[in-house]
Amino acid sequence: MSRRLVVLDLVGLTPRLLEHMPRLRAVAEGGFTASLGTVLPAVTCSVQSTFLTGEPPSGHGIVGNGWYFRDLGEVLLWRQHNALVGGEKLWQAARRVEPGYTVAIVADHAPDLTLVYVPHLDYDLQRFGPSSPRAAAAAAELDAVLGPLLDAARAADATVVALSEYSITDVSRPVDVNRLLRAEGLLRVHTQDGMEYLDPWTSRAFAVADHQVAHVYVRNPADVPAVAKLCAGLPGVAEVLDADGKAAHGLDHERAGELVLVAEPDAWFTYYYWLDDARAPDFARLVEIHRKPGYDPAELFFDPAAPGAAKRGAAVALARKKLGMRYLMSVVGLDAGARAVRGSHGRLPADPADAPVLLCSDPGPARDAVAATEVKALLLELAGLAPQPGGQPGATPSAGQPGATPPAGATARRADAIVATE
Repeated sequence: MSRRLVVLDLVGLTPRLLEHMPRLRAVAEGGFTASLGTVLPAVTCSVQSTFLTGEPPSGHGIVGNGWYFRDLGEVLLWRQHNALVGGEKLWQAARRVEPGYTVAIVADHAPDLTLVYVPHLDYDLQRFGPSSPRAAAAAAELDAVLGPLLDAARAADATVVALSEYSITDVSRPVDVNRLLRAEGLLRVHTQDGMEYLDPWTSRAFAVADHQVAHVYVRNPADVPAVAKLCAGLPGVAEVLDADGKAAHGLDHERAGELVLVAEPDAWFTYYYWLDDARAPDFARLVEIHRKPGYDPAELFFDPAAPGAAKRGAAVALARKKLGMRYLMSVVGLDAGARAVRGSHGRLPADPADAPVLLCSDPGPARDAVAATEVKALLLELAGLAPQPGGQPGATPSAGQPGATPPAGATARRADAIVATE
C-alpha cells in the first residue's frame, strides 16, 4: 500500500526567504533540505510539467507559460488542459503500480497524493523585488498561512514535500523586443478602431515574452541569422539560443521559437509592440491575461503614472459589477507599469541562496541536490511506488488490499487529478 504525500509548490521560495519561515523549516528537521535545479525557462507551466513528468520541455512540450500556436495563428497563454503536456504524469505512473491511486484535496477526502499550488510569494516579489523588506514580510506571512495545512498533513500522517519552481531576482530594466522587431519592419499589426493588434500570420518575426525568456518566431528560415544578430544587439539580452542552444537547454521542441532570448539578470521582456500609446490595444490597460500575447507584470500595479485615477476607475468598475452592469477594469499602466516591476524570473539562477529549494519530512531519500527532472522519481520513491532492483515496483498491494487491481466487474475508486497553474 502506498504512503500518503502532500506536495506544496511554493512559488519563489529560496534558502534566503526560508530564513523567515520557521514553521516551514520545521518540515525538514527530521528529514532533509536540498537545492533544486530548475529548467529553462524557469516559469510555472514549464517547471510544473517537468516536476510531474520527469521530462525537460523538449520532452513534455510546455516551452513556456504560452507559445505561438502555429496552426491557429494565435499566441495563447495559460492553456489549462493537461493533454497539452506530453510524457507520463506522476499519477499515471503511480496508477500503473496501484490502480486506485487518488489525487485530491486533503480536507475533503483521504487522497494518496495532494498537490497544493501556493503562489503567494510571486506577487510581492515581482512588485518590490526579493531584496526588499516586503519580501521577508511576505515570507513570514506565508509561513503563518501554511500552519493549518502543515498541521493537517501531520495529522494525516502524510509525508510533506515543499519545493519551488524558480527563484525571483531583482530587476529594473524592461526590454521591448517586439518594438525592435516592429521598427525593423519584421513585426506586423492590423488595426481596429484605431487600436493595433499583433498579426502573427503576416509578421516575419515576433516574440512571445515570458518574464526573462522570449520565444522569437521567425517565419522564413533564411531570416533567422539576421534576426538573431538583431536581437543579440538589443541592450538587456544576455543570450540568443539557436537550434543548438535550445537543444543544450532541453528546449528543442516544435512549439519553441526559432530563437529563444534570455535576459540579463536585471532585465525582463515586455510583450509591447505598439509605438504610440494612443494606438495600444484595448486589452493593454486591462487585467487580461488570456488576450495579451505575452506575460504582463504591469497588471500587478495600479497605473504608476496616475494611481489615483486608476483606483477611482477600479471603484467605478466594481460598482458597475455589483449592479450587474458591464464593466472594464482599466487600471494598468503601460511603460510606467513596466518600469515599476522589481522582480522577475525565467533565467537559470546564479546564486544558490537565491535558487529553488526542496524540503522533505522523510529522511529516507536524503540528498544534497535534486534536479527538476528527478522530482517525479523522488515522489514515487516517497510514496513507496518506485521501481525496485530487477524492475519490480515497490509497495505493490496484494489482492484485496486498498489499491490492488479490482476484480473483473468491480469499480475502481474515482481518481480526481488537480492540475494548478499560475
